[in-house]
Amino acid sequence: MKIEPFLYAGQNSSVILLSIIMSEKFYIEKIEKYVKKYEGVLKNNNSVIMHHCPNVDGQEVMVKAIKQFRQFIPKIPYIGGNKNPLTTTLIGSVQLLSLIVTFEDMGISKEVIGKVIYGIVENIAESKNKMLMKIFAKRFYSKSRLKKITEAGIESQKRQYPGDWVFEINENDQGYFQTQYECGIHKLYTQLGYESYVPYLCLTDYATCAVAGLRLERSKTIADGDDVCNFKFVKGGVPIKVQA
Repeated sequence: MKIEPFLYAGQNSSVILLSIIMSEKFYIEKIEKYVKKYEGVLKNNNSVIMHHCPNVDGQEVMVKAIKQFRQFIPKIPYIGGNKNPLTTTLIGSVQLLSLIVTFEDMGISKEVIGKVIYGIVENIAESKNKMLMKIFAKRFYSKSRLKKITEAGIESQKRQYPGDWVFEINENDQGYFQTQYECGIHKLYTQLGYESYVPYLCLTDYATCAVAGLRLERSKTIADGDDVCNFKFVKGGVPIKVQA
């Protein structure tokens, strides 16, 4: 499969060129580090893969997924590198995309692939240290964290990087709202022709929030054709569990 450079219609050509150059420099320099981490992800989630796909060769899946991941890494759009915490989210989405492509090539149905993706994200969340998850949940609504993500939202609206998220944060007594106008994962998957899988990744937000004991409410997503993603995080609410 040929992967074209990550481009956007209507973007200034110099901005696009700079983004491509920065992408190649930032990600390629760390490619072996990313691959090693991905190997760990695949090994730790082999049981999830085999549960949903009992007839596949687990070793073959790993080899093909890693090969695909290597091909994708230089194509990940630069969105600020280590200064942007969503860089990690974008890399994680490409790890999942590499599995999606691998399973598609093996003839696995989209429904089953969606279940695998959801199961992997849920398993990763559940495998994290419970004490750390409690600390994260406790700090989730802290003034310092909300101040930080509010500032990040304002910065995102400058649209410095074509492949980045664009969002804003609004607080109230019940929690806070995150209105997402552009999604980095949706843009990347659309560019590569796999946008139909993004709704499965959207569902994983509920899995991670549920593990952390957080209630997420959302009635719109860009992946479903809406104009925005309307995240609502409710203080003290009972987590919502969904199935892929």
